[in-house]
Amino acid sequence: MPVSSSALPPSEPDHKADHQSKRYRLEDQLLKFFPQQIETTKGNIAGFEKDMQTVADHPLPKEDFVGMEIMGRMYTEKEKAGEALLNACKEAGKAGEAEIGHYRGLNMAVHFNVFTNDFQLVLRGEMSHTVDLGSSVHGNFIRIENVLEGIPKRMKTSREQLEIIHQQIKAHKYRGVQATLHTLFYCAKNR
Repeated sequence: MPVSSSALPPSEPDHKADHQSKRYRLEDQLLKFFPQQIETTKGNIAGFEKDMQTVADHPLPKEDFVGMEIMGRMYTEKEKAGEALLNACKEAGKAGEAEIGHYRGLNMAVHFNVFTNDFQLVLRGEMSHTVDLGSSVHGNFIRIENVLEGIPKRMKTSREQLEIIHQQIKAHKYRGVQATLHTLFYCAKNR
């Protein structure tokens, strides 16, 4: 019965090439991929912190509406602001994203999501916070506030991702040391 070449142990040159390939992949991840991930994640954390501060600097009043600027006009009544928001969506149409105003210190833009066939409001500070809009004025404000209240959770998730990246770096460094020791042992054994 013939034996396939994949069933045979790797020859020394194959083993060495495989080791080198793994080593280069590890080095690439340690020198390029992980530092980029760390930088991006730290930027996200800083952005969330700034946006949380912006929202905190523009708190909701206990009884009245904080106000919303839409298309250059300031609305102080929630009902009228909600209607103006829906009208801004209709005016923007499906052409792309359109800047429409400000809310709680954040810029607002609307765009049509072709996948969900709905309009979305994008609140921008340092980061973008997307709200799926519906046809209900009050429902839209609840969604907006839910997204703003979710910023700390998104920041926490980014901090957890940063910790995971640091753990992956440690694991990759450990694997790199193990692979080097394995190669040294293999080379010494085959001399």
